[in-house]
Amino acid sequence: MPPEDACFTAVQARDPRFDGRFVTAVLTTGIYCRPICPARTPKRVNVRFLPSAAAAEAEGFRACRRCRPDRAVWAAARLGDDLIARALRHLDAANGDELSAERLAAHCGVSVRQLDRRFRESLGTTPARVARSRRLHFAKRLLETTDRSVTEIAFASGFGSLRRFHAAFRETFDASPSELRGTTRARDSGSWIELQLPDPGAFGLESVVAFFAARVIPGLEHCEGARLRRVLRVGDGFAGVEIDVADPASPRLRLHPSAFAQVRTLVDTVVGALGLLAPCHAMPDFAGHRPVRVPGAFDPFEVAVRAILGQQVSVRAATTLAGRLVERAGPRIELPGFDDLDRAFPSAADVLATDLASLGVPARRAAALRALATAVHDGSLGLTPGADPQAARNVLAQLPGLGPWTIEYIAMRALGDPDAFPYSDLVLRKVLAAPGEPPLSAREVATRAEAWRPWRAHACLAIWGAASATAPTHDSR
Repeated sequence: MPPEDACFTAVQARDPRFDGRFVTAVLTTGIYCRPICPARTPKRVNVRFLPSAAAAEAEGFRACRRCRPDRAVWAAARLGDDLIARALRHLDAANGDELSAERLAAHCGVSVRQLDRRFRESLGTTPARVARSRRLHFAKRLLETTDRSVTEIAFASGFGSLRRFHAAFRETFDASPSELRGTTRARDSGSWIELQLPDPGAFGLESVVAFFAARVIPGLEHCEGARLRRVLRVGDGFAGVEIDVADPASPRLRLHPSAFAQVRTLVDTVVGALGLLAPCHAMPDFAGHRPVRVPGAFDPFEVAVRAILGQQVSVRAATTLAGRLVERAGPRIELPGFDDLDRAFPSAADVLATDLASLGVPARRAAALRALATAVHDGSLGLTPGADPQAARNVLAQLPGLGPWTIEYIAMRALGDPDAFPYSDLVLRKVLAAPGEPPLSAREVATRAEAWRPWRAHACLAIWGAASATAPTHDSR
């Protein structure tokens, strides 16, 4: 957290750079707010500054209904703390009531005591409190935007007990779910669910949507203007999502899951794919370039496959190859409202059952694809939320046909490592060289990038984007 005087100055100025880094707990009202809250600034003696919404709730404060802390991008745990970031991804991917402290610590490779200490240092409270807060705020959003029953919403939000959900909800919001919903709830259209995505602030999502638009695979996804639609694999089924960023300040998400219980998983996937969890406001400029969001993964295995297919070819050629793979191996599906999207990306098992030579790729690349699919299928390679990026790198390095560039690209996008950096990339070597000088060596690029830790992936995307803008023929990954 910033020093308290800096926090109060930020609240007085409603400075968006601090949004998500702390909350202001007002002692006289029992309410906590974001730094950008439009309400009148309280007196300094009447406020405390806490590192997260969960910490404020643990001390009995309730969320402000004007600034909506549930819509903030909570960056406090992501300022370079890989352990906390991975733990949060595990919490989001699991039913929080079933993920014990022991299991969470084991997933993260640390002791329960160490994990608890790091959570208290970073977020001001325990992992269990953080998990409960995130589930409750998600449930609140569903209550306000859908017409589903309270019971459905409780289980979809990750609560295993309806009684526990009601008790926690009243404790946090000083109202029952039915009282909070009242008569103002929106009605979802049939099985459609519409939600507002977290506020991206000054670092919008247009560049991320444009990144995906340049790589669209027909039948799997479609992009028109500021609207991206695609099919996602979720559990044993499939779902359709529609992302609309026409209003930069209020990005919207429409979902068509085959089961309502999948909603939280789908929202977490989309938020991660759009890079919405990145605290861009906390990053420096990179070689004179403003920070940008790193596009994540709608499907980590898909990103890894496309990274291999894209070796030594253009983005357009790689997309064509990926389209052939989807056509030959992707399951056929039918989703209401997605008549033009009838394919899902193939699973590792689907890839292993496919004649990869028919894609028109070199034998060595086909062997790399098969090795990747085998490692994912047998569980030796974890490409799941919360996976340890370094452990995954170690496994990837043992697979044939995967060099440092491909491994770092997979770590950057499929594993969400904000510090991944393909230091051998030719574009980086050219852009970072002095005008008129030959490209830097990979070692020189790595040395230059040390100053950008722990955000080197964002530096890479910022430089790639600037290079593409100044040289339209440039075809970075």
